[in-house]
Amino acid sequence: MTKILLFAYSAAGHACLEHLIGINESIVAVVTHKDNPQETLWFPSVAELAAKHAIPVLTPENPNDPLFIEQLKGLQPDLILSSYYRQMLGEEILALP
Repeated sequence: MTKILLFAYSAAGHACLEHLIGINESIVAVVTHKDNPQETLWFPSVAELAAKHAIPVLTPENPNDPLFIEQLKGLQPDLILSSYYRQMLGEEILALP
């Protein structure tokens, strides 16, 4: 089975994760932005959905930080998907699969 690393946020990211869960894909982790308790969110939480399905949730300040990339390497993803993630992913991340 293909191991997916999903970068996701907002309603689009939630819908993508929901679909992947619904078709029983192997999601090794979800990288998302921290939900801000001070912010009134009008969209469902990607982090909450992932946690509900026992999928590891990662919320780095900078996804391109070398230490974070080392953590991602350990996941050995076959595929990286991004759905409404708000930061650009560097070459090192994109080269992981």
